[in-house]
Amino acid sequence: MRIGVQQKLSTVIFILMAISLGIIALAYIGFENLHDDAEKGAKYFLEFSLVSQLQVAIEREVAPVELFLISRSAEQIEDFKSAEKDVQRLLAKLKKDPTINDRERVLMGKLKLHNDHIKQAAKTVFETPPGNRSKN
Repeated sequence: MRIGVQQKLSTVIFILMAISLGIIALAYIGFENLHDDAEKGAKYFLEFSLVSQLQVAIEREVAPVELFLISRSAEQIEDFKSAEKDVQRLLAKLKKDPTINDRERVLMGKLKLHNDHIKQAAKTVFETPPGNRSKN
């Protein structure tokens, strides 16, 4: 039985279409995986960015207390209050983040406790009169 040219051409075209569809399906699956990985990476980047901002805010919260010990300037008290609001805002934002796991939530609790200690120390420093500093 002889196969005609038209039938051979149809078979080749069908095979090429099947191969093309297979390549398209593999590319689609690859792009879906890449998209999912990029989405996870973006979430982790946002979390890292938020933690970095929190670190800077805490450093900005401590600096006015140290400078107040040197200058006794009321401006440092205002700077502390401003930085304290930033820390509270960032902690609340981080607490709402759905990517935070239980271990990180425990660390956030400890961070909040340490931040409360910073506030208590700042209050003590700000309320101590200039001449009544204890000498060690």
